[in-house]
Amino acid sequence: MTLVMKKPTEIIKTHTLILGAGPAGLAAAYALAKAGTPPLVIEKGKVSGGLMRSIQHGEYVVDVGRKELYTRIQKVDALWNEVLGADYVSYNHREGVLYKGTILESSNAWRGSLRGMSLTMLLACAFDYIWDFTKFSMFKPRNYEEYWYRKRGCKFSHIFTQGYEEKFKGIKWKEMPIPTENTVNTNRLATEHHAERNKKIWRHPAKGSGQICEILEKEIYAMGGKFAFESKIVEINTCGKRIDTIKISTGSEIIAYQPEHVISSMPVEFLGQYLNLSDYPSNLKEKNTKIGSSSGRSTICVYLFLDELPRFPHVWLKVTSPDIKAGRITNYAALSQAMVPEGKTSLCVEYFCDASDALLSFNDEALKELALSECAVSGLIDPKTYLNSFILKLPGANAATSWRDWANNSIRSLLQKIGEFENLYNINRPGTDKATYAGLEAAQAILDGDRKIFHEEMSLTLPDIS
Repeated sequence: MTLVMKKPTEIIKTHTLILGAGPAGLAAAYALAKAGTPPLVIEKGKVSGGLMRSIQHGEYVVDVGRKELYTRIQKVDALWNEVLGADYVSYNHREGVLYKGTILESSNAWRGSLRGMSLTMLLACAFDYIWDFTKFSMFKPRNYEEYWYRKRGCKFSHIFTQGYEEKFKGIKWKEMPIPTENTVNTNRLATEHHAERNKKIWRHPAKGSGQICEILEKEIYAMGGKFAFESKIVEINTCGKRIDTIKISTGSEIIAYQPEHVISSMPVEFLGQYLNLSDYPSNLKEKNTKIGSSSGRSTICVYLFLDELPRFPHVWLKVTSPDIKAGRITNYAALSQAMVPEGKTSLCVEYFCDASDALLSFNDEALKELALSECAVSGLIDPKTYLNSFILKLPGANAATSWRDWANNSIRSLLQKIGEFENLYNINRPGTDKATYAGLEAAQAILDGDRKIFHEEMSLTLPDIS
């Protein structure tokens, strides 16, 4: 299909252009529209929400994998309260560990300090700890594996953590560096709003995480905001330290916009390339040789629907078993009664894959059979109660992305250069709550005409670099 300009000489002026209709972009659009300044939101997908969207499957509603809403930031929690009301329901935040067919507890808040371990397993861990502590105390740990074997013992690490983390991150413990103060310190914003995992009440949208995005989109439309779905950025032109025009492809035409303000939630690596920064960090350029290319890691979600009650009460299980390919299993019935019909079970079995993983070549039937087999052999389901399933493949979606990935000088250098553009507000942040907070602060800065406060606040959403 040949693309044609709407009008070769026409440039459409707009107050605020928001790039991305994920939770951050929607929060910014909602705040602007509510204040009487409705924006235009550009989204490359068919629907809003991004990885926070919900998926309707018959009577079931599911999230994209596991979704937890952190409420450490008061403004974000207030927004979710405002849009959800009574549908912001509480649940028991119970995390489990699946190791060789046994479900243990991640926290001693459930089943005490033994966490469900048998006496035999406990004694084996104790003797192993004494041996490993003695052995590894003789020399300085050389890697992440030796560091934790010395602190907790090999067996305890295998049972509760190592297998899951290696699947999740795609890196063997022995290939990871020893933890430093920089990698374990607490984010300043999180510290300011208290440690999240110490809170007593966890809440989730009754009809899935995407319920927030669906309500926000509806409200934005009602207040005069506009959306352009299935629209991709073609070019960003700058003039000095300002965004001048942005060209958008709708599939049938290219439209040029001249915005007063730009709010971007796209990954900063891609934004930096669109801005044609002459000193774009070389290591990031090598990582992203093509705008929109995958990160090298992908996630496969296999959704299973069964005609039986859930066999475990946990919201999700970390799979540490080395003989099970699945990395994590989410139980949606434990999140909200409205997501799963009464008497039924809905599970999401997640597989975290490197680019060379053979699972990426499996067809949907093979993936379904693998998930059914692994859940059945672990005692999580009765395969005879299987009703149906569907597969969601997420190329380039690295489930292990976190704020710690931003604790490096290349990202900081790129953020500094992006921040020099006077009418550009970058709200891309790891973590739904921090990204949503960035969206709210960007909107407030535009309304107040004060970018300085926005940049000061955004520094709190980043980990310290020691």
